[in-house]
Amino acid sequence: KKKTMLVLVNGTGPHEFTPEEIEAVAAYVRAGGVILFESPGGGASFTISAEAAMEATFGAPPMTLLSHPIVTGEDVPGGTSLASVEYRPLALETFGARETLPRLRGITVDGEPRVLFSREDLSFGWLDQPRWGIVGYATPSARALMGNIVRWAHGRRR
Repeated sequence: KKKTMLVLVNGTGPHEFTPEEIEAVAAYVRAGGVILFESPGGGASFTISAEAAMEATFGAPPMTLLSHPIVTGEDVPGGTSLASVEYRPLALETFGARETLPRLRGITVDGEPRVLFSREDLSFGWLDQPRWGIVGYATPSARALMGNIVRWAHGRRR
């Protein structure tokens, strides 16, 4: 039986995770799965809720992944270097500075970042939806980052 390599969980508002939801995520991750929590539109509150719940569950805070293959693209077949990314105009306005580093974070489980978090929008970005009000990655960067996440999750599951 083939296992699911990656699960994407997204939401647009704060969420109080139930014990059953936390148990399901923990079992999936401890069995080797990778999960990405994302806030479509970049409202961040859903991902902030997930970060708090998962930090309590796994006993570690989310960390930046700037030197991980998900961001560097190294050892990820077809991966892209994301040493520099582009954000949508509203994201830069919200950040208050011209940032170029990816903000993806993760919690390490068994030596790998298996619980990933993006407070910034990926969904509208990878779907190339030109819409104001989105705090997230520009389309090329959203697609490259999601591509690296999928390729890395798939490659490590062999």
